[in-house]
Order: sequence, then C-alpha cells, then structure tokens
Amino acid sequence: MSVIDRLSYILKRMSQLARQGNSDHVGASLDRAAGNLERDFHEGVSAIIGMYGGMGSLNDVILYEAGQPQFQENEEFDALRSELYELCQNSRN
Repeated sequence: MSVIDRLSYILKRMSQLARQGNSDHVGASLDRAAGNLERDFHEGVSAIIGMYGGMGSLNDVILYEAGQPQFQENEEFDALRSELYELCQNSRN
C-alpha cells in the first residue's frame, strides 16, 4: 500500500470513529484533509500536521457515547492518530 493510500485510509477511518463518537466537526475536518491530500500531497500533509497543534487540536479528541468515553474506539483512534502523525512527518523529509 502506498503512503497516500495508507494516509487516506487512516483519515477515513478516523472520520468514521469521530462521527460515531459524536464528533461530527472532527469527522468533517478529517474528510476535508483527505480531499486536500488527494489534490496536493505536500500541502495536504502540512495541513494534517497543523491539525495537531493548539487548543481543540486533533490531540484533544476523546470519543463519547451517551456521556461515556468509548474505550475501544478511543484506543483505535489514538493508534491511528499516532500513525497518521508519524507518516506525515516522514513524508515531509
């Protein structure tokens, strides 16, 4: 699987998880990032890395259902979030 295919898969899966965890705005941001990545790889990667900084960043996302954290989904989201960051950082070099 190519890097762009893996990044696209990760973004789509994270979007699904975010929407399931009542974070539709995060899901929409991840969908936009996937579209940007397909249009311009390097700008898309830079934009994704930018999603990791500041308040309300991708690092702050915790998935909930009925006021309770979704443990399994949060673990998967966290693993994908880490892999996404690592792949983007490696793609910049």
